[in-house]
Amino acid sequence: MSRSLFGACVFLFCAAPALWAAVALPYGDEPGKVAFFNANNHPEAEEPVPLGPLSFRVARGECWVADSVAGRLYRLDDQGKLLKTLPVPKEGETILIEDIALIKGANGQIEGIWVLEGGAQHVIRLSPEGEVVKTFGGRGDQPGQFIQMHRLEVGPDGRLFIADKGRQKILIFAADGTFEREVPWQWSGLCLDAAGNLCRLWFDEAKKTTSLVIETPDGKPVKTVRLALGDHSDPELWCMNERGEACLTYVPATGFAGVFKFAVCGPDGQTVQVVDLKPPLAMNRFLDRGEGTFFLGVADYRAAPAGEFRIEPWTPH
Repeated sequence: MSRSLFGACVFLFCAAPALWAAVALPYGDEPGKVAFFNANNHPEAEEPVPLGPLSFRVARGECWVADSVAGRLYRLDDQGKLLKTLPVPKEGETILIEDIALIKGANGQIEGIWVLEGGAQHVIRLSPEGEVVKTFGGRGDQPGQFIQMHRLEVGPDGRLFIADKGRQKILIFAADGTFEREVPWQWSGLCLDAAGNLCRLWFDEAKKTTSLVIETPDGKPVKTVRLALGDHSDPELWCMNERGEACLTYVPATGFAGVFKFAVCGPDGQTVQVVDLKPPLAMNRFLDRGEGTFFLGVADYRAAPAGEFRIEPWTPH
């Protein structure tokens, strides 16, 4: 996305005053750095998929970063200062944090963090101080189990909605971790609207059309609307904004050339806005919306340890 320096400064100071221009963390295993896995530090691996932080969240003027390869969470303040490091327990030979979600209290305060730990396919709840409160899940293909957990959301009632790429399902759990139900999923993102309803996309391969499907937490249909996106593939839903518009990315008909299309679709399915977005490779959650502002992960895990992992305010124009 191109924009003038003046426009960038106006956006940073007016749209996101609580956050600095960018969070920047160097690559490495030491405290305060983010670990990585690529051909540079694992030359013995055959065509390794480059890995680094897979997820982050922004809330209450703070940023939470999943140092996925090292198995820890970083909490940073509005100046980018590291406030706390929370280790995630490891079971087995490997650990990989796939996604995180913040548990918010009535006043918006952070009461805990849910973590998807892909090594053991466990869902782990941590206190803000890093104590393990709850663990459930596990590897398997039965209801309540996971093969390749990917993303999660937490509802206002504490329900968890967890997308599993391996089983192609969204699994819904009560706040205490009790399994409730699951629904089909097409690797197409998920989010919750302002009422806590589950929102997901359904792509018709034959027609090359995508519909937004909204249902209540207990599975009652709310609405299904076809989105006017034209010819496209690989849609992924990120959020419903304050106006009830769906915000998503997709690959245009010309194919992926390092850039996604970011689209905003109104309640009637009509496209309100389409802009280019350059994603980092191999991040499950590279886009987050915190306090009315989008934040974008910027990284090149293939080049690490050169460069750094960054989180920048981003505006679609």
